[in-house]
Amino acid sequence: MLSDGEIRAAMAQEDIGITPFFDSCLQPASYEVHLDKEIMVRGEKVIIPSVKHKDVANPWTLVPGQFVLASTHEWIALSKMIASRVEGKSSHGRKGLSVHCTAGFIDPGFRGNITLELYNQSDEPIALWSGTRIAQLCFFQTKGAERPYGSQGLGSKYQEQKGVTGSRVSTSGEINGTG
Repeated sequence: MLSDGEIRAAMAQEDIGITPFFDSCLQPASYEVHLDKEIMVRGEKVIIPSVKHKDVANPWTLVPGQFVLASTHEWIALSKMIASRVEGKSSHGRKGLSVHCTAGFIDPGFRGNITLELYNQSDEPIALWSGTRIAQLCFFQTKGAERPYGSQGLGSKYQEQKGVTGSRVSTSGEINGTG
């Protein structure tokens, strides 16, 4: 796992790209990412209020047991030398918010916004605002993927995804019709 100095060095070598980058989000062994303005509720995109204009009386709330898809505000680009994991922040986890159910791994070579799986495991509603620091990315050095994400023949369905992106698995269970 890369430390803060190693993350900076990997960014200088263009092995990690984070746009926009905020120095205050760089932690000892991770980078904190922000919730974007769109979430997907049952296949429909919804705009949520901004933390900059936080109206405590009117947040968007994730009700108990509700699952939605969201996205990081940041665009992430990884070289074939870096893999990453999305991890929840403890302050949200202590309220019962899970930021990924199964899709926490980011392959070397990935480029795009990270889609987050938000699930309220608590008995209370959880208020959400765009711009909130929602998760953190941990980075890992690899020895160099032979076929990084996006390589021909891999069926990389989410390369260059922008904003919240729903599943690209068909109802028959086939991925892009290839079985």
